[in-house]
Amino acid sequence: MNELEMFLETYRDGPLPLWVLSLKAERVQDAAPQTPGLLAVAERLLKRLKEMPGWCLVPGGMALARVRELGHRTDAAEYAAFAVQSAGRAGYPVDVFVAGKHVVLALRGRGRGAQGAINDNLLDFAACLG
Repeated sequence: MNELEMFLETYRDGPLPLWVLSLKAERVQDAAPQTPGLLAVAERLLKRLKEMPGWCLVPGGMALARVRELGHRTDAAEYAAFAVQSAGRAGYPVDVFVAGKHVVLALRGRGRGAQGAINDNLLDFAACLG
């Protein structure tokens, strides 16, 4: 069980973060690449994602998520503000949820549909956020 799954299990009986509530079955579609070239790109991106500690692909494959536990809740608030400001400057949509000293980030690519898919630039940005 990864950190995100453990976090969601913790909030199973309580209020969920807004980005979790926005996931609907009709929006989660099979996004498997249809051509061998796209399949190679997807495999390369997934391999790269596995090398990034703490980050995972959310259901539907259109966003990256990470749960971070910081030393104190003020540190969590400051990190959340840093992530929002950085994402805004870089032009990436981000959902942030802070609970005590835990911060949940969900990053999406720029644009809609295939243009908003995960790519190397998004992975680079996620790596910068730590």
